[in-house]
Amino acid sequence: MKFILMFLVLIPSISFADNFLINSNKLFAVAEKSYPEFFSPAGMQTISLDNYLVRYYPNTGNYIGTTGEDVYVYGDTFNGLLRVGSIPDFIELEPDGDELLAKLFNGIKLLGIKNRMPLDSLYTRFDYSSDIK
Repeated sequence: MKFILMFLVLIPSISFADNFLINSNKLFAVAEKSYPEFFSPAGMQTISLDNYLVRYYPNTGNYIGTTGEDVYVYGDTFNGLLRVGSIPDFIELEPDGDELLAKLFNGIKLLGIKNRMPLDSLYTRFDYSSDIK
């Protein structure tokens, strides 16, 4: 029972982190394909640096990174650090974790749930007495 509650609490933060990585990697792949003269070789490893997700391209000496939805490039080609826009300026964003959870708790047909069940009613249905020792 405790696992289920912990899982429900952690899903949004895990989903947010996953979407940040997914959207950033999707953007990096588009940049590599569209501008190989700046970002090569393609498919470099994405690393986390403070609040940024970053890829370094040794062939060109350039970096591309994201923080939140902001996109930055860095290198001599760009005269240092340059904000070039937001992720949605370049790619379509993947749905965020909150949107996915809302769909889940509002009755996704794939799960066979037909009636909407408010999230707070989920908590009131748990019997916590079995967890008390």
